[in-house]
Amino acid sequence: MTWSAVATTVCAGALIAALSPSELYAQNITQVQVRIKTSSNSSSLGIANAGTDGNVYLGLGGREFYLDRPLPDFDAGADELFVLGTSANVVNPSGSDPRSLTFNQAHGYPVYLRLSEIIDDDWTVDYVEVHIFSNNTPASFSWNALGSLNDNQRLRLGRTSGSLIYLTRTD
Repeated sequence: MTWSAVATTVCAGALIAALSPSELYAQNITQVQVRIKTSSNSSSLGIANAGTDGNVYLGLGGREFYLDRPLPDFDAGADELFVLGTSANVVNPSGSDPRSLTFNQAHGYPVYLRLSEIIDDDWTVDYVEVHIFSNNTPASFSWNALGSLNDNQRLRLGRTSGSLIYLTRTD
């Protein structure tokens, strides 16, 4: 079972049916999990420098959240999980705290990743997945980009190839 399937199966349980849509969408977000897989360098695929030193932001609920952890991020071949809100693992947890947002706000705006401060530093992304959670109900909503984790799709972001990846809701 993939990471996505586990999160959705565990969190999208029977209590969702017990809440009306207005009650569910009024719930505050308590945690956001963002999984990003950066491509590996591969001469056969024409990927020389897959990683990036640029800044990466998650767009959610009409605002942006800076994705940065104390460890080096977005290196070639990295499969990383960024946690915002409860149990945050990002460098500036108070500046990237989504707990003032509701599920309704999250659904009212596009969900995307944005690469900024691009000089000559392109980034090749294999997979992106975002889950939002509430402690008040075992509810989860999910978005992803580039299909499934192992389907060999990838997208290059950079100065000449664009800086955004828009995600599609999957739950």
